[in-house]
Amino acid sequence: MSISACISFLSSCTDVLIRDHLGKRFLKNIVGNQMGVVKTYQERLKKLREDFLSDVIVSIDITVIHTLEEVVSISKRLEDHGLLKCCHRQLSLLQTNTICQELGARLRELPYGVGTKFDPEKGCLHDTRVQLLNHIIDWVNDPDPSLPVVLMLFGQAGTGKSTIAHEVARRFHDMGRLTTSYFFSRGNTFKRESYRFFTTLARDLSSSCPAYRASLGNVINNNPDLVYAQDYTTLFESLLREPLKDLRFVGPIFIILDALDESEDASNMDSYTPSNNTRFHGFLAKHLHELPSNFRILITSRQEAAIEGVFPESPLIHRIRMDDADLAGGVDDDILTYMETKLCEAGIDKDHFRRLVAKAEHLFQWASVACHYITHPPPGLDSKRCIQRVLSPTNTKKGLNPLDALYKTVLERFDMDDADIRDSFQSVMGQILCVFEPLSIDSLNTICRYAADGVKSSTMYDVALIVEHLGSLLSNTASTSTLPIIPLHTSFRDFLTDAERSRKFHVNLNDAHSQLAYGTLRTMLELLDFNICKLTTSYSLNREVRDLNQRIKTYIPSALSYSCRFWADHLTHAPTFDNDTFECVLAVFEEKFLFWLEVLSVSGELAIATTALVSLRTWLSKIPEKVRSFFNSLQAR
Repeated sequence: MSISACISFLSSCTDVLIRDHLGKRFLKNIVGNQMGVVKTYQERLKKLREDFLSDVIVSIDITVIHTLEEVVSISKRLEDHGLLKCCHRQLSLLQTNTICQELGARLRELPYGVGTKFDPEKGCLHDTRVQLLNHIIDWVNDPDPSLPVVLMLFGQAGTGKSTIAHEVARRFHDMGRLTTSYFFSRGNTFKRESYRFFTTLARDLSSSCPAYRASLGNVINNNPDLVYAQDYTTLFESLLREPLKDLRFVGPIFIILDALDESEDASNMDSYTPSNNTRFHGFLAKHLHELPSNFRILITSRQEAAIEGVFPESPLIHRIRMDDADLAGGVDDDILTYMETKLCEAGIDKDHFRRLVAKAEHLFQWASVACHYITHPPPGLDSKRCIQRVLSPTNTKKGLNPLDALYKTVLERFDMDDADIRDSFQSVMGQILCVFEPLSIDSLNTICRYAADGVKSSTMYDVALIVEHLGSLLSNTASTSTLPIIPLHTSFRDFLTDAERSRKFHVNLNDAHSQLAYGTLRTMLELLDFNICKLTTSYSLNREVRDLNQRIKTYIPSALSYSCRFWADHLTHAPTFDNDTFECVLAVFEEKFLFWLEVLSVSGELAIATTALVSLRTWLSKIPEKVRSFFNSLQAR
């Protein structure tokens, strides 16, 4: 009734507004008796509003109570049937899986040392190196917290340090007790990046220790930029010390780091400028003992003064040598066992075995190369002739490194007095030693072919013709192999690059870098193309293309992928400015620049573009002054 009266009153007001057109009569009515009526209705409307809201709140309260009663009833019925706990478990599991997936995604952003793990096929022959292996294994298993965290195994090239490391790694891996292994390799850029040791260790440890994984996840969530860090201090403190400080472990955390002398800043002491304040080996020596006492870290290295100097014998560091009188006892017997096994079908008598062992001079690498040379003789020779060459007195000159003598014996098949053979050998071997990532025969031939097509005076050398009979020194030398060619031992690389040792077999790496700089640029000019992966749209992000990896394998040959990533690195190592290479650089930037960026983008390597341009600027600084003046005069016009 009150609402109807209000409506009637408002209608009368509206009539007045319309009739008097906002005139004086309207104002008079408002000011007059109508004001009292308005006040009366205002009070009534206020009361009605309060009653309405009170009724709504009461209704909501009643509904909530009914809902709670229903939930309690459902909960009781679920509990009676044991379903409530099951629901809780499922919800908890779902939440845990979601958190684990998010954490796993974050941890996978940490760079990983691909290809740095141990190889179970490269371990020791059964029942050899027993004393040395037992010494290392006993140190790992000893729970005494006062024992050194670090064991340094020093030895000269070819004594079998890496073989020991592979064998120990295999044994502990088979028992599920190896946390991580990291094998440096001088011939592979990604196997030399020292900072990846810390990130790889963090990822491997998180896989085997859930408590550490959770602790590391918290650290990364609080500082997401850690996945991009490369300085040793930040990585060590944030990825290891901080997450480990409140954790307790059962049993040893065993880590193997092989060939420390081949890490990026240890293998080039003179010219390498590290981005960190200290070199990798110096940082390890200073900080590894700060890890928990149950950590056991085996490190192998050549006997280089710079490394030995920062790892002195102390309560924190235990040092042993490959030629230790107590631990290396019986090494000649081990070499004999190895050679008898490898040469069992070569028809060698005991006297020849005895002479071969003596010629090895305790070097397992010598035995390995000799055995392969004898069992795979080059054309025109048989096994007996190879044995005679290996044992020849001409290779036992006083003071000559036995490995050097053996390498010369294997390389004798190349007539280095012939200019064509010499040029072919030096070109091919130079490329094999200079590549920043090992390449297959086909990929090397592709780069060489495009280089030869670009320069009239250049000659196309078939890689297979040089490497096919060097199986004792290089891996994957068969002409049909699609696997990368890698020197089997760093000592062979050292031999070829040392002019005094290798003499006529010497390989000049500066020349090889110049050839590869030109060859990679020519490869890019020939193979780069628009939309190289044949994507159906350019509006999708890389991660949204489900078959992107397969497209990369199909449409981007390894020679092109390598060229796009490393052409600038080869330019940096080229000793002088070269006009043919300069013209190639101009052509790439004028015709293929965006296509180059496209390959880097789909490969997830776009950051390389920045460093490549910096390297290019460094190389351009080598332009002769006459050429620079000429270009300046052109710009002035």
